[in-house]
Amino acid sequence: HSIFLSDEFGMSDREAGIAMGAKGLCASVYGIALGWVVDRIGVRRSLLWGCSLSLLGRITISVASSKGLLYFCFYVLLPLGGCFTIPVLTLAIKGCTSVANRGYAFGVFYSIMNVGVFISGLAVDLISTRPAGPRAYSSFDTGDVNALYYMSGNRLVFASAAGASVVMLITIMIALPDTPISGRGA
Repeated sequence: HSIFLSDEFGMSDREAGIAMGAKGLCASVYGIALGWVVDRIGVRRSLLWGCSLSLLGRITISVASSKGLLYFCFYVLLPLGGCFTIPVLTLAIKGCTSVANRGYAFGVFYSIMNVGVFISGLAVDLISTRPAGPRAYSSFDTGDVNALYYMSGNRLVFASAAGASVVMLITIMIALPDTPISGRGA
C-alpha cells in the first residue's frame, strides 16, 4: 500500500508510513470496540457486512482521486471490513465443525491461508508492475463519468481484491449457515 500511496496520491514515504500505521491502528481499535457486535449479529451476518464493507472500500480506492475519499476508505471502510471478516472466519470454522473434525478443518484453513498469501504476493507483483498505458483519468469522486479511466497497476491490485471480495461474499451467501457464536461441540 505504501507504494500505491506514494505513486497515486503523491505521499512521501513518511506520510505513507503514517497512513499505513493509522490504518492498522483503526483496525485494532475497531476490532476491540466492536467485538460485541459480532456476538450480537452472528458469524454469517458479520462476514456479509465485513465483505461488503471491504468490497466497497476496495472498489472506491481503485477509482478514487481525492485524498479525502482515500482516507475514508483507509480509516473506516477497510478496517471495519477487516474486523468483521478476518477474525470471524475462525468463528465460522468452529461453528461449522464438530470436536472430532475441528483440528483437521483448522489445518486446512491455515494451509489455504498460507498458500493464498504466497499466491497473492506473486499476483500483486505481476499486476502492479504491468506496463503502463496512456494516462487518461476519470474522476470517480467528482462525477466525471464520460472521461476515459486508466487504471494503474497499483489500482488494479485493489480492483482485483474487490473481485476476491465478491467471490467471498457469494460463497458466504450460498454456503455458510447461520451458526451460533459458541459453535457446535464446543
